Amino acid sequence: MSKLTNDHVLKTLFRMAVPMLAGTIAFNTYNFVDTMFVAKLGTVPLAA
Repeated sequence: MSKLTNDHVLKTLFRMAVPMLAGTIAFNTYNFVDTMFVAKLGTVPLAA
């Protein structure tokens, strides 16, 4: 924990933000691909 409070602010910010950004991109990509697959089934399954 001392590294978190004693390190440079930008370095600490990037160390915390990069994993969150990667997770957000992965989550959005998964949802987009899932929507594309369900869209092939038709509009009714897509709306459900």
